[in-house]
Amino acid sequence: MTALVALIAAAVPFVVTGIGSLFVTVNESLLNDSGIPRGEFDAALAAAGMTMAQFGQAVRVMGVVFLVLALVWIALAVAAFLGAAGARIALIVLLVLYGIPLLLIMLIGGQPVFAVLVVGVAAAGVALLFGRPAKEWYAARKLGGASRS
Repeated sequence: MTALVALIAAAVPFVVTGIGSLFVTVNESLLNDSGIPRGEFDAALAAAGMTMAQFGQAVRVMGVVFLVLALVWIALAVAAFLGAAGARIALIVLLVLYGIPLLLIMLIGGQPVFAVLVVGVAAAGVALLFGRPAKEWYAARKLGGASRS
């Protein structure tokens, strides 16, 4: 149960970010309020060959990607909780494929505490799925299911 809670907790910030990106309007006032130096932002947009509208669309697309990955993570966590061994393996793969790069990006982006917390909680949840108590719990559930048949 602790593993399920940890895995879902690790996904919540990405669900919130994904939903939030769908409703935020990226415009001049948002940039001014965020404290991003305007000259640097305009230079980065020009270097990328993007307009403000395209940047706003990219924010929404990235938010949808975050949301979808977070929902897949939660679905796999629930499947693992229900006993699907493949879901436990898939969680390891996702943790390595997305967790480590995410950690590096967030560390570079200046959010080290948040990055370590989110990836650490996710890793702890995955580790708990493979611990002795989890193995015993899965075995007991299989025995219980076999005796009902």
